[in-house]
Amino acid sequence: MEERELTVILAIDLSASLGFLSRNKSKKEIIAEISAIIAFTATLNNDKVGLLIFTDKIERFIPPKKGKTHLLRIIREILTLEPESKGTAIENGLVYLNKVLKKKAIVFLVSDFIDSGFTQSLKIAARKHDLIALKITDLREKALPGAGMFLLKDHETGEEFFVDFGSSRTRELFLEDHKKNETELLDLFKKYKVDFISFEDETNFEKPLFDFFMERRRKFAR
Repeated sequence: MEERELTVILAIDLSASLGFLSRNKSKKEIIAEISAIIAFTATLNNDKVGLLIFTDKIERFIPPKKGKTHLLRIIREILTLEPESKGTAIENGLVYLNKVLKKKAIVFLVSDFIDSGFTQSLKIAARKHDLIALKITDLREKALPGAGMFLLKDHETGEEFFVDFGSSRTRELFLEDHKKNETELLDLFKKYKVDFISFEDETNFEKPLFDFFMERRRKFAR
């Protein structure tokens, strides 16, 4: 906890891919719970909290304010907002924040990061603000299904297509592509000094968040 007042912004991607559900909770539900923890902690510290919800467009922006009533409004928006669009454009969300935030803020960028083309806006946001990336991942997205022909659907475009996971080459390409995307994302965050937390376990997302804040506390206390 710091003595000076801070501004905390929750910048949340609510594109259709965040509705992915393989177990008890969707990625959207996990995002709401994580956001509630962050917002409540900021409120206890008497900090201002603001909210940006985006898809491939700006869906909602609530300027930062203090107070429990404001906090409840933010949580309600995350839980109940039905986005007008299904696509993803992290670039648009970051560009918007870079324009509307005139002072330095702590920005929690929450997404599954199934997107590209946001390098420049991320660079600018990381220079202007204390930017923290929170990646929400469902473990099933990393695991290959059993061998056979599967009908897959892109939640954002609605496109359906068949994939033969009985093919060793298909399985190899799937794993290579996933590893490549993960490496590129981590390299991007490292290059621009963006702190990063990955959430994969729906039953224990509090621990990585707690561990992260404890590490930051130790780092800034040095």
